[in-house]
Formats: sequence, structure tokens, C-alpha cells
Amino acid sequence: MTELILLRGNTMKLMKKTGLMAAAALMGSLALTGTGFAQDAPPPVTPEVAYIFNTLLFLIGGFLVMWMAAGFAMLEAGLVRSKNVSMQCIKNISLYSIAGLMYWAVGYSLMYTGVDGGYIGTFAPYGWDIVGLTVAATEDTEAAKAAAAAASAAVQAPLLE
Repeated sequence: MTELILLRGNTMKLMKKTGLMAAAALMGSLALTGTGFAQDAPPPVTPEVAYIFNTLLFLIGGFLVMWMAAGFAMLEAGLVRSKNVSMQCIKNISLYSIAGLMYWAVGYSLMYTGVDGGYIGTFAPYGWDIVGLTVAATEDTEAAKAAAAAASAAVQAPLLE
């Protein structure tokens, strides 16, 4: 019976020591973090930075697609007989050229022109957006609207002829 009491007493001492060590570790970690409970939120990303990163993502995606098309050309060239390699590469180059022209004519407008909260753009013919010309940035809003309309008409006029 005395052995059981000694065992119980040692267990209680061990639990007290473990609890004290855990509390000390928690207090130490809180002391190392400083004021971890009342930190300010990071500043939001400015529209200029968001535009830069969106453009970078667009360019990286375009380069990956371009190299993917070259990889498919090499794959298909390796799967045909040696006398047909040049025809296979010409086929891949011509298909990539047609796809690029169709994206220029139709795809860009479907992806980026007139989306305004929807999922699909317009079926309008291709037109250059006036990048960097905002009405808020100019002093005379009427002159800015007229300049934007003139630039848009000058770019789209050869396409409509």
C-alpha cells in the first residue's frame, strides 16, 4: 500500500513539473513574438502594382503556351519517319500561326473587351484599348474623351474598310 502512495505522489509531482514546463514554454513563445495579438494588417496592393503583376502573369502564360506548341512540334516530329519531319514541323508552324491570327481577330475581344463583371467579352472586331489614358488623371475630361474617341477611331478605321 505504501508503494502505491509513493507511486501516486511521484506521478503528481511529475504532472506538476510538466504543467509548469508547458506554461513556461507558452509564456516564452509569447514573449518572443512580441505584440503578436495586435498586429496591423499589411497594406493593400495598389492598382498599379496589381496591373504590373497581371501583365507579368499574362506574359509568362503566353510564353509557356508558345514553348508548349514548340514542344508538341518536336514530339510529333519524333513520332514520324525522317522523310516526313519537315512536313510535320510546317504543319505545326502553320497551325500556330492560324491560331495566333484567330486569337488576334476574335479571342482578345472575347476575353478582355467589355467584360464588366460578366464571364465573356464582346464579339466586336478587334480594337486597341487606350492604355494609361484615364479621365480622372487628366484635367479636362472632355478633351480626354475626345482624344480617346479619336485614337480608337484611328485604330479601328483600317479594320472596318
